[in-house]
Amino acid sequence: MGIGIRSAAQLFDLDFVPLQAARYDLVVPRAYLKSHPTLAHLFETLVSRRFRDELNALGGYDTSETGKFHALRSN
Repeated sequence: MGIGIRSAAQLFDLDFVPLQAARYDLVVPRAYLKSHPTLAHLFETLVSRRFRDELNALGGYDTSETGKFHALRSN
């Protein structure tokens, strides 16, 4: 027994018991959103159906928030 991710368990046809969910966010300074040339390509990929389908095929990933932008408020 060991701790791993669902996609690895599926790959090796192993049972999987989820212990917890983890959320990951990509934070980008506002100044870079329009000025950094490769970010546009990254964001296009993140919102694409093909990319989300690939993640879903791995198993264990919730893509319902993938590619959504949220502004952070500064104090």
